[in-house]
Amino acid sequence: MIANYFKIGLRILNRQRSYTLLNIVGLGIGIAVFVFIYLYVQSEIRFDRHWTNSEQIYRIWNEYALDNNIEQLAVSPFRLANDLRRDFPGVEATTKLLFTDPSDVNDMASLTYVDEVFEIPNITISDNSLFELFDYNFLEGDPFSALSEPNSIVVSSEVASQIFGEQPALGKKLRTVIREYTVTGVIDRTCRPSHLNFDAVVSENSLLEKHLEKMNSDWFRMNVYSYVKLADTVDVSGFEARFNEYVSDEIGTFIDTSGINLSGYMYYHFEPIADVHFNTSLKYDSPSNIDFNYLIIFGIIAAFILLTASINYINLAMARSLKRAKEIGVRKVLGAFRKQLAMQHISEAFIVTLIAFVLSLSLVEFLMPQFNELVGKDLTLVGTLFSREGIVFGIILVLMIIILAVVSGIFPAFILSAFNPVNVLKGNNFFFSFRGKQRISAGGIRKILVTIQYIVSVGMIIATAIIFTQMNYLKDFELGFDEENVMVINAPDDTSFMDRTEGFTQALGEHPGIIGVSATHNVPGYTHGKMMFFVGDTNDHGLQTVSFYAVDRDFFKVLDVPLVEGSFFEEESEE
Repeated sequence: MIANYFKIGLRILNRQRSYTLLNIVGLGIGIAVFVFIYLYVQSEIRFDRHWTNSEQIYRIWNEYALDNNIEQLAVSPFRLANDLRRDFPGVEATTKLLFTDPSDVNDMASLTYVDEVFEIPNITISDNSLFELFDYNFLEGDPFSALSEPNSIVVSSEVASQIFGEQPALGKKLRTVIREYTVTGVIDRTCRPSHLNFDAVVSENSLLEKHLEKMNSDWFRMNVYSYVKLADTVDVSGFEARFNEYVSDEIGTFIDTSGINLSGYMYYHFEPIADVHFNTSLKYDSPSNIDFNYLIIFGIIAAFILLTASINYINLAMARSLKRAKEIGVRKVLGAFRKQLAMQHISEAFIVTLIAFVLSLSLVEFLMPQFNELVGKDLTLVGTLFSREGIVFGIILVLMIIILAVVSGIFPAFILSAFNPVNVLKGNNFFFSFRGKQRISAGGIRKILVTIQYIVSVGMIIATAIIFTQMNYLKDFELGFDEENVMVINAPDDTSFMDRTEGFTQALGEHPGIIGVSATHNVPGYTHGKMMFFVGDTNDHGLQTVSFYAVDRDFFKVLDVPLVEGSFFEEESEE
């Protein structure tokens, strides 16, 4: 019997090809856009939730105030992780990652293999506990000993493929101008969305002993990201309070022995690792972090797009069903039951909805490379459907099919089939009644749906126009310097080029096509540094943190930076 409903439904839809095609294409495109946004939002929510016992892992960020100037930093002192592991029960493991900024191309490092130089965007430093907290999949090497020896380096599978091709990377030697490293591991970062953006990590004990001693004794050198894994029995809020009492005592002792005058406070927050990706309030944090409110906005947009497509589909279904009112009347006169009529119309709606879903998923799979390029991700529809999260996604798709089929088929299925066949055959207007009184006509319902559709569409058009004007404002905003015809040449920090900067800039300045040359440790748009300065002429004044760029005297001339007060750097005299 059910097969007969679908057979008749296919025949009816085949006779009304224009209506069927319009419905399938419109609904399919709306569902495709919804699926794209859903996949993006889901990929963002998955950040750092895949680590083993991720609910026990915390990132420690720093809030401090000097002379009532409050700063919040994602970085913390080098010694912090060691102090936690040594002095606090309930700590299962700690680790640290040297601060690097993937958005800053100055953080590149050059690695040499068989006389060929490779530029690696983001190399950091960590200890042997890194892979105890963050259980990356090791393609080569042992995660428990990969960073235990000096001059060890673990690289991502992308870097290994770039340098070694199809050859095994384990045991190979990579050189910088500073030292030679041995590859002790290759990790797979795919399907592991995380705020940890490194391409390679070097063992902490590769640093000189004097540098390690200096950093392990300083509370104000903020240059690492610190992480801790607590036992599941530890009360985090109480542990955080105890740790900050310890820090307060230690910093007090450090200040007294250093002979400096500070007025302020320092407090460390323990942040669940799954929340890091949605924290955009901290300086020196991962550039991949986003505001969670953006995901809510994207979700609302996806819902509105699906709502608009669904209303359009339902309106067309209602208009078509009204034209088939006499068919329903004839069927009832010939003895058709209401249940049979309802099943017939719902089966037709189910066929259209199912075909639209197949079309939308095919469209998503076809356009996925372009979408990945747009959002900077590596999403796959098939991978999502057959992943652990794909169960939820599959349930959502099935529910959408059922809901759209039922809602679009409910008017002809249960309402038209309930009307008196005499009135239907006479062509009288159809009204919905309540307790025997006519309340609203079928046309009235369609007008309400069309109104909702127009409101949503106009609202989205207005929102798009606002976003467009804001983007133009950002694009045309006066930056305070002239960026036209200015080229930045980035030199990796670990090369000997730093010692030859002056000769290089002089050679460039002699070129007839170059108007000006400047050398700087940083440029506007990259991450700036911070240093503590005494304000005033004596130590009686408090310390303050000041953002700074290290530049030469030609910097302001090359970028045409306007002078507000005082004078630019002047050339040093021989005296």
